[in-house]
Amino acid sequence: MRITEQDGGTIVTGNARLSRQLRREFDAERRKRGERLWESADILPRDAWLARCWQECAYRDPLNTPVLLDAAQEEALWEQAAAESGADAPLLDIAATAAAAARAWDLLHAWEAPPETSAFDGLRDSEAFFEWMASVEQKLRENGWIAASQLPRALRDSVVAGELTVPGPVSHAGFDELTPADRRLFDALAISERRVEFPSSETRACRAAFHSPQEELAHAAAWARRQMELSPAARIGIVVRGLADMTAAAERIFDDVLHPGLDFAPSDSRRAFHVSVGLPAADTPLIAAALLMLRLRDGLPLGEAAMLLRSPFLRIGQKEAGRLDRELRRAGAGEVSLDALRPQFREFEQAARELPPLQRFSQWSATFARLLDLAGWPYGRTLSNAEYQTLENWKKLLSEFARLDVVLREVSYSEALQRLRRMARASWFAPSDEDAPVQIMDVLEAAGSRFDSLWVAGLQGGIWPQPPRPSPFLPLALQRAAGMPHSSPERELAYARRVTRRLLDSAPEVVCSYPQYSGEEKLRVSPLIENLPEAMNLPRAAETALQRIFSTVPKLETPPLGDAPPLSGDAVQAGGIRVIADQAACPFRAFAIHRLGARELDDIELGISPRERGTAAHVALHVLWQDLKSHQELMARSPAELSELIRSSVNSALEQTLGRRQTGAIAQFRILEHARLERLLKQWLEKERGRPPFRVVETETTALVELSGLQLRVKADRVDLEESSGGHIIVDYKTSKVLTTTGWDSERPDAPQLPLYAVKSERRVSRIYYAQLVSGNLRWLPRDGADVEERGPEWRRVLENLAADFLGGRAAVDPKDGKKTCANCKLGPLCRIGELRGVEIEEGDGDE
Repeated sequence: MRITEQDGGTIVTGNARLSRQLRREFDAERRKRGERLWESADILPRDAWLARCWQECAYRDPLNTPVLLDAAQEEALWEQAAAESGADAPLLDIAATAAAAARAWDLLHAWEAPPETSAFDGLRDSEAFFEWMASVEQKLRENGWIAASQLPRALRDSVVAGELTVPGPVSHAGFDELTPADRRLFDALAISERRVEFPSSETRACRAAFHSPQEELAHAAAWARRQMELSPAARIGIVVRGLADMTAAAERIFDDVLHPGLDFAPSDSRRAFHVSVGLPAADTPLIAAALLMLRLRDGLPLGEAAMLLRSPFLRIGQKEAGRLDRELRRAGAGEVSLDALRPQFREFEQAARELPPLQRFSQWSATFARLLDLAGWPYGRTLSNAEYQTLENWKKLLSEFARLDVVLREVSYSEALQRLRRMARASWFAPSDEDAPVQIMDVLEAAGSRFDSLWVAGLQGGIWPQPPRPSPFLPLALQRAAGMPHSSPERELAYARRVTRRLLDSAPEVVCSYPQYSGEEKLRVSPLIENLPEAMNLPRAAETALQRIFSTVPKLETPPLGDAPPLSGDAVQAGGIRVIADQAACPFRAFAIHRLGARELDDIELGISPRERGTAAHVALHVLWQDLKSHQELMARSPAELSELIRSSVNSALEQTLGRRQTGAIAQFRILEHARLERLLKQWLEKERGRPPFRVVETETTALVELSGLQLRVKADRVDLEESSGGHIIVDYKTSKVLTTTGWDSERPDAPQLPLYAVKSERRVSRIYYAQLVSGNLRWLPRDGADVEERGPEWRRVLENLAADFLGGRAAVDPKDGKKTCANCKLGPLCRIGELRGVEIEEGDGDE
């Protein structure tokens, strides 16, 4: 399609993308001819053209022309209609139901299907819809409003009545099909169709199959790169069926392939590709941070509060944000209130407390803008070009939100924010199209466009043609009689054939592709492209950025060399026995944690974590033996006295462990944990009663030990003196369900704690034990204890070697047992073990 000055008039396009493309081509032609000034081409998408025509009607007769409602205002009317009918009680999501009802109403108008009452009788959903429709239409008439779906009929009536004239000529382009309402309007205005014309050369079309949708996109990106290299001025189209569900993957893959030099760094430079679908506005980082900030007034779950604190769009330093995140996690706060962050958002907090209970939507719009300004949003840092566009989209969203005053009354803060979030999820945003050579779009957006080469992805059978999806609110017979979209398999097949033919005619060279698998489901090729020849000589998928970074690093079969500066042994090393345990598990882990200070985020627990339960058991036993002191005293106490001692010990332990967590849910969990610990300690004391006489000489006593010059502070759970033998026994409490003593031995022991306590104790230690505190499996492990005099020398040698390695700076990425060692380690992003060795790290569960 070529647009010349002689054409004049208006072009109405089937999608916004085509209108932008045609305007750019018109301007490029003027520049090519050396012109400096010219009249802009009048090219508008259908919806914008209809709205302009209606504005002309309002200009000619402002008193009698209904006010045009936007989509948000119209959906609000449907929500009101459903609520007033009493249907909101059984509905799980009245907003989604109202939106679906509004779409059904649009279908009735677009396909000019008469909504006869008899057609809806006997169908529960259809009857409810008919009742809502009557209510909506009555409100539209009473208030002098009109909805967008009513415009074609209303404009046609105005043209027929001679009330509206549209300067011509007017033509349309890029419609895969015209609805009956649009066709009748175009006929009334004598609007003709402009067809896309291509050179006479035949289209070369082929098909290709790939393992997964991601692999399909990766090959499409590699193909697009090759096309650009062969012809830098070429216009390349990538059509992805269902692109809305794959926008993030498409952005990542094409950015990786077409901009390999950026290596993850954001850039405002012009990109070689443009993804037209974009994301819901609520999912863009800038607007997501704004919505989280506004929700903070009523409290946020800890995970979302952490996201807010770490947002770059607030004036909180990353160091301060990290500190707050750690404190909140350690406090076990499942919900973060505004009070908890008052020092960081003092002005926001004060203004939020002074808000009125109810306001109009325009007032809430101004309130939200003011609150965000007080919070320092969005200028925590300099915004990029795309972020500035997102900010403008947010301002537009607030303006649309304010216009809800027309149809809705006063609401509370929470209700207003809930509706704003819903509007942000329904509003899609993509940065402006800078006429990038590679255009990535969905099937409908490609209508009317032409390219030098085109790749169409996602054409698997069962999806293309699409299965019928009739509207649940309209009688199926009515939909099929009117020929509405998605009403029958025959209609979907005819539509898919028409669109496929259009796509195959959109470029001289077309590649159609499909994935062979979706998860574990085997897919087949769409019957609409199965007769195309197989593609030949397609380029291989390019390496990802991570593959490029690590392509020079061979797969390592032997432990890699890795040294850090050695340490002096002058100061006491923080970390205690964990230093030795981490050095044995992986030298890099010990280096990162105990020298670099790397810390993983505390896990968010809804209740009492396994670690907290284990800590509470340790503290309760410490308090209990501080009172009992010996086997003799244990035997002397009455059951009532022991019960009272256990109760007070558990109270003290839970207060120390959970005292900072005071939420209602934790209070209930605490009651349950109290009962569990009481039962567990009563059962354990029965086991202690069966031992030979002993005295408890230490509980939770800290000692300073030295290994090869490395000084550590360690703490044994308990040290007993066995009166019959005179030997000391070290006891380590364990609440793990799976427990063995094999971790005491080998050159890299998994559990060096007890061996270290034994060989470095100032007392003569004869045996060491695990005390396994698991209900139903209470036991001493090993049953007769481990002989320290026999095994002590070997333990000492191993421990001295590990300490020497840590002091000497040995910090290789060298997990002892590969995947098993890495399963519970959160340092993978720091050591990059997955990229270095191709290790697939699996999530694991830690011991209590």
